[in-house]
Amino acid sequence: PPLPPLSARQAMPLKLILAGFLWFLAAAGGERLIRPHPEVEDASTRRCPVLIPAPEVDKQVVQNLFQPLLPNTMGHGHDVKKGGKPYNTLELKAVWKVDPSSALLQEYLRTRDKLNEKYNSTDMHTETHFDGDQKQARKDGLLGDNEYLLWKGMAANHLKDALCNKRPSVVTWAESIFGFGHYFADAIDKSDQYSKQVSENFSISDLVDPTDVQAKALQGQDDIYYVTLARAYLGRHIEVAYVYEHFNKSTPVNELSRTWHYRYPDLPDPQRDVFVKDTPERRHNRIPPLENYTWDSMKVMSHTFQKDFFNDAPNAERYMPFRYTEYIVADLSDEPRRKLRWAVQYVVAYQRIQK
Repeated sequence: PPLPPLSARQAMPLKLILAGFLWFLAAAGGERLIRPHPEVEDASTRRCPVLIPAPEVDKQVVQNLFQPLLPNTMGHGHDVKKGGKPYNTLELKAVWKVDPSSALLQEYLRTRDKLNEKYNSTDMHTETHFDGDQKQARKDGLLGDNEYLLWKGMAANHLKDALCNKRPSVVTWAESIFGFGHYFADAIDKSDQYSKQVSENFSISDLVDPTDVQAKALQGQDDIYYVTLARAYLGRHIEVAYVYEHFNKSTPVNELSRTWHYRYPDLPDPQRDVFVKDTPERRHNRIPPLENYTWDSMKVMSHTFQKDFFNDAPNAERYMPFRYTEYIVADLSDEPRRKLRWAVQYVVAYQRIQK
C-alpha cells in the first residue's frame, strides 16, 4: 500500500539531509558550478590553467611594458641575488596568456565588476609610468575600468602556486615595508629584482600544452627567468612614502625615527595630507591613518619620479622608496572570503643580457 504523506515536522529532517548533500556537492566540486564571467571564452574545465600562446595584440602590449625604467641600475639592487652574472638589459623570449577558464581569473573579474558597480564605473585614474600603454590595453579590450597591467616578480618555483592557488600568499602587516597587501611594479626592472633563475624543480612544460612552440624553443637554454604580468584593481588609491630625518647606516633601522606621509588624492585640503611620526618608542603599524576611508590600493611614491611628494621633508637624509614606484593591492581581512583584487594574466620568459 502507498505510504502515508509525511507531515511538515517529519519532512524537515529529510529536507535538511538533502540540503546538506547538495552543499557537499557544491563544496566538493563547487568550481564546476560557478557560472563563467562574460569575458571568459570557455569555462568547461576548472583545473590549474594551462598557459596558451599570447595573441599578437597581447604580445605588443606586453612588449611595450617590458621596457626598463632605470637600465643603469639593473644588476646592482639589494634584491638581486649576489654572485650573479653582470647584466644591463633584459631580452624577452616568450609570452603566454593564462587560459580564460582559470577559476582565479574568473573570480577576479567578478570582483572587479562588483567594485566598479559600487563606484558607478567612475574612472579613478592612478598614474603609472606607462599610462599610454595601459590606455591602449583598455582600447584593445584587454583591461576594464580601474584595473592595470602590473609586474610581479617571483621565483619560478612559485609560478604554479600563483596561477592555481585559491589564496595567493600576501605580505602581512608585520612583514611589510609600506603596508599590507600584494606588491606590484609598473617597471619590469623593479620586478626583475625579485625573479630568480629557474631551478631543476621547475619546468614551464608543466603549465603549457605539450606541443607549445615557445616552451620547446627554451629547452636547453640557460639563464631563463620568469615574471608575471597581472591584472590588478587599483580603484580608489592612497599615496604613501616615508623619510628619515637623520639616518646612519651603522644604526639598526628599528632604532631610527621616521615620518610617514599619506595622501588621499580625492579629499580636499587640509584632510588630503596626513603625517605620522614613527619612533622607536611608538612604532607606526603601517595602517593608513584615516579609519573610515575605504581604499583599494596604495601607490608607493618614489623620490626619483615623484619628488614633489617629498616637498614637506626637504632636509631628510633618506627617502623611502628612492628609485621605483610600487603598488600595493588591498587584501582586506574584513572582507568576506578576502575577494581577490588581482590575477595573473601573462607569464613572460626572459634573459638577463650584458651588452
